[in-house]
Amino acid sequence: MDYRVCIQAAGRGSRVISASSTNKALLPVRHQAVLSHIIRKFPREVEIVIAAGHLADHLRDFLTLAFPDRKITLQVVANFDGPGSGPGLSLLCCRPLLLCPFIFVACDTLVLEEIPPPTEDWIGVAPVADPERFLVARCDRGRVARLFDKWSSDRIAGAGASATQAMENAFIGLAGVRDHRSFWSALARDESLIGGERQVSLGLNGLIEGGLKTVRFTWFDTGTEESYRETAAHFEAHDSLPKPGEFLYFEDDRVIKFFADQRRCENRAIRAAALGEFGPRWLGRHGHFYAYRFVPGQ
Repeated sequence: MDYRVCIQAAGRGSRVISASSTNKALLPVRHQAVLSHIIRKFPREVEIVIAAGHLADHLRDFLTLAFPDRKITLQVVANFDGPGSGPGLSLLCCRPLLLCPFIFVACDTLVLEEIPPPTEDWIGVAPVADPERFLVARCDRGRVARLFDKWSSDRIAGAGASATQAMENAFIGLAGVRDHRSFWSALARDESLIGGERQVSLGLNGLIEGGLKTVRFTWFDTGTEESYRETAAHFEAHDSLPKPGEFLYFEDDRVIKFFADQRRCENRAIRAAALGEFGPRWLGRHGHFYAYRFVPGQ
């Protein structure tokens, strides 16, 4: 089917110390950016929209080097950390590009399973230990009956729902939206804030009556320093020692390096020009990133 994908990468990622020098979507996991892992979950012909705000130029420069042949549009979110900001507002900023069935995914969400197309309305879920940090669902035979956004167990129970069941159905920041008209109408109509932010649950509420189902995933979170380190440790075949202000990526047949100090990229470009044919094929430099062709060796 014809659909689009929206990756939400506008926030500062202040809970991830490792991302202090760049956008958290560019944190490496198994020597690829988290953003790359997400993009490669979808067919090459699917158009991708990225909600960008904090260090949007880093995202643009990385994507230029890593995915020159894919159709990716950056939609800049002006208010990405002020009053009323949040994932709901970021999605609304992308609305003109998503007037069709679409999938949206947070840039700190990784899953092992294949991601189904939005042939119906669905949310990705996984179990959590504490519902108060998450959007959780009360379900009836695989369909969402009600959503609780950052409610405590006692409050959920007071509303006549099972907190234990809700904790098994926590939203992981991944959803498929077939009925985009109902989603956008609900999200635009409700301007209330939850935790000081505009949340995507406001739009998802508009899909419940039409039959919003849950899809269970094996979920890895990179949204906090602790969860990022746990995710990286799970996927790494061996321990590696990250260097402060420096990341290394292997993206298909190219090697990409990031330096927080842009002058180091400039100096590497000068050195590559001097080495000429005695170095790997230079593929270009954009801002804090440069790339060269991967060369197998021993």
